[in-house]
Amino acid sequence: MDALLSIFLTWQFIIFCLGLAAITFILRKIFEYFVLSNPKLPGTKNSLLWRGLLLPIAPVVNGGIAAYFAKEFPYPEDLGSSSYGRVSFGLVAGLLSGLVYRVIVGLLRSKMAQGYSEGYSQANQFNNSMGIISQPVQDVTQNIQVSVNKDPVIPVGMNGEPIVVVSTSQNSLKLEDK
Repeated sequence: MDALLSIFLTWQFIIFCLGLAAITFILRKIFEYFVLSNPKLPGTKNSLLWRGLLLPIAPVVNGGIAAYFAKEFPYPEDLGSSSYGRVSFGLVAGLLSGLVYRVIVGLLRSKMAQGYSEGYSQANQFNNSMGIISQPVQDVTQNIQVSVNKDPVIPVGMNGEPIVVVSTSQNSLKLEDK
């Protein structure tokens, strides 16, 4: 099982999967724009044929076709020597391309969030060392607390004055500084 997993975790496989995800995304958008959004042509984006059959098999078919024609791609050692090995590699890469794309995007998002929090704490340390006090601006809606049988807490605006209700309706609430 480890040998099989090592084939799937190679940079060749990951790059091929990401390329197939990109190709499938582009072809999907073009097809949806020109064919499925055209009122003169039959079919919609929500049809069972499109959602249930064509979209799920598109990456697999694209992977097989791309691997058949991409003879110079650096496939793993045993798979690149024959057209059958390349097509099998492409079919499996197409089958797993959506999963690999989601995993890579998740990793990038977690790294970006981690970098953001580290950068934010470094900026606060710099500001505090320079004598700059930075306090977060509170959202006015967090200060509005209404409970049953109690008067609402009147929030304070940016200028320090209380915010009072000017008019209310069923769907809107207008706030204004005094």
